[in-house]
Amino acid sequence: MPQGKSSDPIVSDTATLYFNVGKKEKISRGDIVGFIVAKGNLDAGAIGRIALRDHSALVAVPLKEAARLIDTLNSHKIKNTRARISRLG
Repeated sequence: MPQGKSSDPIVSDTATLYFNVGKKEKISRGDIVGFIVAKGNLDAGAIGRIALRDHSALVAVPLKEAARLIDTLNSHKIKNTRARISRLG
């Protein structure tokens, strides 16, 4: 296991958004991408990996856009379902 301190820490330029809807709510990866592109005004190419689970989804987005997306998307419904969106970490 590495020990010590580094003068050059690892810094990520992406943030992970948590959606409280998933497969059991009939939400797909395409639905999430379409929702973020349409309601969040973010280019589809800027969206990273999407991990879809039974009742949740994790979506990688640019760090500088995360706060704006959360504020914007929480006021909209995805496929007639109110989704609560927050940032992990």
